[in-house]
Amino acid sequence: MRRRKGKGSPTPVNKGHGRGRRGRLPQIDNPVLISVLTAGARGVSAALDVLKPPKRAGRGHRVQQWLTERMPDMMGAHLSLDVRVHEGFGRSPLIDMRIVCDDDSEDQARQQLEDAVRCAWDNPELAPVAVRACVTDSAGEVRCDVTSVGFSEETATPSALYARFGAPDADPAWRP
Repeated sequence: MRRRKGKGSPTPVNKGHGRGRRGRLPQIDNPVLISVLTAGARGVSAALDVLKPPKRAGRGHRVQQWLTERMPDMMGAHLSLDVRVHEGFGRSPLIDMRIVCDDDSEDQARQQLEDAVRCAWDNPELAPVAVRACVTDSAGEVRCDVTSVGFSEETATPSALYARFGAPDADPAWRP
């Protein structure tokens, strides 16, 4: 403690001189106010839980399994399929596919990609979707992507997919 000049009473070191009310933190000691703030915090927490998108574990796996079952002639020993589903608030889900094929035929790679994009568009779980897909060799070299089969960008948008394939099977009434 130190002594203030001209006064006989000591002032604690951590107390400021001349700050007045600016140096004090407000205290909430009214039980009604505490209850209202607690209820408000719980309400905000509940609202955020409702607005948060639900966890859909395994959606990419289910879409991949459906695509594999739908295209059995494509799925040989020389072919593998990696599917990821990306979802965002206010946007169409994106199905991101990578088809690994060791066959050297460019025409066959394009046909496999066309079939995979069509099947992804017609999947039963999500509609409408955007599709980004490519065919690669086992070394990871991209052989063709959706621009090779007639789409203007590397991600086929729902409106472009609708123009090419019509409404998705999961939602026949959908229009862009």
